Amino acid sequence: MNQPLDTAPVESFWNPIRRMFALWVVVLLIGFYGTQYGQDKGPTTTNVIWLVLGLLGVGYMKKVMPFSDPVYGPPNKKIFWAWFAIVFGGIALTQASFYYQPLTMFVPYLGALWLFLMALGHAITGLVDKKSLANVYAATTVLQVLAGLFIIFVPMLMGPQFLFAGVVSALAMVLLIAFA
Repeated sequence: MNQPLDTAPVESFWNPIRRMFALWVVVLLIGFYGTQYGQDKGPTTTNVIWLVLGLLGVGYMKKVMPFSDPVYGPPNKKIFWAWFAIVFGGIALTQASFYYQPLTMFVPYLGALWLFLMALGHAITGLVDKKSLANVYAATTVLQVLAGLFIIFVPMLMGPQFLFAGVVSALAMVLLIAFA
């Protein structure tokens, strides 16, 4: 027998997945703001801060993603490991860009590079996640790719590129919060 609408259990808007996206909003805004205004501290200090922020975000992902669910567990594991590789591989690539000559070409475009890396993560997640969010992930992928291209081709964005990347990547997460 169906329950009347006023007594049916209602899932909280702030379910664990939305809270995870919200944490990433905070991580991205703090990280990119710190990167924009902490560049004088050097790349290693900045990347250590990102390492801590990345561990916080990925650690919370591991805590809230339903890996043991028979239907969603296997795709969630793929999504988790894709993001793990992107976050920590990206941090390693960023660090190496300052010290390994063939990668120094990335240094002026690190904000764009990170938008492209996050777009890759959103694209992979959209391909693996067969739920209704696949279209939202497609939109957030395109948003971040376009923003990365803007950084590269619009000279006035080169200076504040980390602030721009922070706002765009946080906006992508807000979109996921809205539609999750």
